[in-house]
Amino acid sequence: MYAQIGFYEDRNGDVVLVGDGKVGKLRDMV
Repeated sequence: MYAQIGFYEDRNGDVVLVGDGKVGKLRDMV
C-alpha cells in the first residue's frame, strides 16, 4: 500500500513534497 503523496510549489517556487505525514522541500531530500 502506497502513501498518498502530493507535490506543490510554495511561495518561493520550491517544489514541496507532502505525504506520509511529512512535509519537506524536494531539494532537501536529494
